[in-house]
Amino acid sequence: MKFPLVKSLLALVALLTPEAAHAASTLMFTLGSNQATNFANGNGQGGTNLAWGIIIDTAGDGFDSNYRSYDSNYQPTGVNFGNITAGQSLVAEDGSASDDVLFMSSQVMNLVMGGSIDGIVVGQNRITSVANLPYNALQVHPGQTFVIAWFDHTSAQGQPPAGTPFYEEKFGTFSNPLFVIPPDGGITDMSSAFTGADPLKSMNHRWTPEPSTSVLALLGTATLMRRRRFR
Repeated sequence: MKFPLVKSLLALVALLTPEAAHAASTLMFTLGSNQATNFANGNGQGGTNLAWGIIIDTAGDGFDSNYRSYDSNYQPTGVNFGNITAGQSLVAEDGSASDDVLFMSSQVMNLVMGGSIDGIVVGQNRITSVANLPYNALQVHPGQTFVIAWFDHTSAQGQPPAGTPFYEEKFGTFSNPLFVIPPDGGITDMSSAFTGADPLKSMNHRWTPEPSTSVLALLGTATLMRRRRFR
């Protein structure tokens, strides 16, 4: 009879732990007069609805997107902009699993409608929230830092622009000291990061080519140079 009692107590303790009691969080970036706006597309312009989400540094060792001044250390391997129900471990340049996890928002950026809001004229991309962010999924825990990431896609299931290899596609990241996974699994207001007029935020990264793609590109360049040499 002791073992069922022990199991019951363990189950009760599990239910009372903060992460079990609050299995998911909602992060609000636009609330009231604080509007998170002015995220540019790959051409440096606003006015388009783009897919976006957050990237969480689950190991606390910095983001691989800061690997170089422009090229990120992320491969596009396995990235699914339509996956809004689960996190995606980003793949590092060497093909190994990164400790950075991407969670897509279920809503694309929307256009600010009518007049001006928060000092920004109409027609600029605005983000709202990331809902139902699950704790413990892919080692996501309170206290971890994250960045907002947005992509040059006009929908959550879009593809790169016609004729553009995926690895040449741009994406942007935006950080703020407030961007920390909260201990409470409820709704957390982070809109104060966007108080006042928002400056234009350009896409500051691009995907790193997969090894096979890089090899093919190098072979193509070598072949072209060889042809020119023997003309």
